[in-house]
Amino acid sequence: MIWYVMITEMIWFGARSEAVIRQVSADIRGGNIAYLMNKPYHYTLYILARHTGEWCIRIPMYMVFVVAVFYRGLRRYTSGNLMGQEFRLKNQPGG
Repeated sequence: MIWYVMITEMIWFGARSEAVIRQVSADIRGGNIAYLMNKPYHYTLYILARHTGEWCIRIPMYMVFVVAVFYRGLRRYTSGNLMGQEFRLKNQPGG
């Protein structure tokens, strides 16, 4: 379940969908969409291609961060040090 959340957040922060929405809104409000839709290329694919370069840099960067955080948390969880030193001392046999 935690992988699902981490991958979703990686895509959410890496893709920055608000930048695409902001670009489309600016094109509609400024009247630039009429100019761009008369071009021989598809407007939606143009907007996606325009932001793909940024996504190709940001998503792998967030992926490295997500994997590092996950493995650090996994290592703490498997070592029994999830809640700090007190957790280990309370759960030792005979203690």
